[in-house]
Amino acid sequence: MITGLLLAAVCLAASGCFANSGSTAANQTTTVEKGNISINITASGNLVTSKEANLAFYSSGTVKEVLVEVGDMVKEGQALASLEIEPLQSNLEQMQINVKQAEMNLENAIAGSSAPDPLNIEIKELQLKNAKSNLDEAQRKLDRATITASFAGLITAVNVVAGDQVTNSTVAVRLIDPYNFKTDVLVNEMEIFRLKIGTPATVKVVALSSNSYPARVSLISETATVQSNVVNYKVTVEMSAGDTMTANQTRAAAPFPISDNITRRFPASDNMSRPFPSSDNASGRTRFAGRSAMQSSGQAASAAQQNVRLKEGLTVTVSITVDESTNVLLVPNRAITSRGGKYYAQVLTAAGVPEERVIQVGITDGENTEVVSGLSEGEKVAILSTATTTGTTTRTSTTQQRSSMGGMPGVFIPR
Repeated sequence: MITGLLLAAVCLAASGCFANSGSTAANQTTTVEKGNISINITASGNLVTSKEANLAFYSSGTVKEVLVEVGDMVKEGQALASLEIEPLQSNLEQMQINVKQAEMNLENAIAGSSAPDPLNIEIKELQLKNAKSNLDEAQRKLDRATITASFAGLITAVNVVAGDQVTNSTVAVRLIDPYNFKTDVLVNEMEIFRLKIGTPATVKVVALSSNSYPARVSLISETATVQSNVVNYKVTVEMSAGDTMTANQTRAAAPFPISDNITRRFPASDNMSRPFPSSDNASGRTRFAGRSAMQSSGQAASAAQQNVRLKEGLTVTVSITVDESTNVLLVPNRAITSRGGKYYAQVLTAAGVPEERVIQVGITDGENTEVVSGLSEGEKVAILSTATTTGTTTRTSTTQQRSSMGGMPGVFIPR
């Protein structure tokens, strides 16, 4: 008898627990509200300049002078370094003499006898042609004795000093455009077909976590990069020049055209003028200042922030937006069930009784789902889980970040 009573007590206690659990599940609800949802592919990379030039002398010789230092800003066509020109001038004069001699030899071959030898004349003509070619090359060497900037930019390396002996393969100066940056990231094979040239992206610099920069996909590799049996494709994301000049704020939009060819330009009306003053010291060199002096002390950003500029090699996180919806109805994924190819939600009636309703859904980010039809803003739906929830929340922005190196991808539910 005692054993029977104990068993009955245990059963009653267990049934009470299950009843409480079911009640908890039934009481977990959330309100259908409007918000934004997006699906992003995220990956990491490092900044590299989009435009650079390794400048070398056209010919061998002795360096006469170096006119720039690392950190100098230069204009297009500005002289950077030069060679001693005396040996080049002497070589040019010798080539001029050789041309005159070849011309005389040809004249003599033609008029030297009553029956000129055609073969001899042909040889003299070839010798004259060769002499003229050598003269042209000597003139080019003299004309290019000075290295000039092929575009306006920043000097990042100077590898020679006055008196050095150099050849035409010696890289004397490295020049980059400090306003145009790109980064290469890897995107896995499950995501690559969702990208195209021009797909928008956002770049965040790890060292400047409060700053983000608009960007676009500019290149998608046709060949795979396979590592440990994981197939990825290299994707190049290029940033807007107008938005990388300083790191003081997040820009609203990047100056990219609609076409696939990404054209960079500097905004016409912007306080961030390009730092190319005429000169600031006796040598005429211009040091890179990052941004012109602030026009007023009332600017929101601090002076330190104003002078921050992006650099090659900085670690960045790239977020490529592959799908998004704005101002749409959102519900948690746990409020949706699927059955027979249809999707359902448990909607609470005025009496508080759950009522199953067929709904049409859009994209999901793994946490919330867009509801296209079947629900109205303000309705309450049941959370189909016994896990603790936060109740009703306001969702103003929902973004999923997925690693391109694997992990659980988000789901696109067909409309």
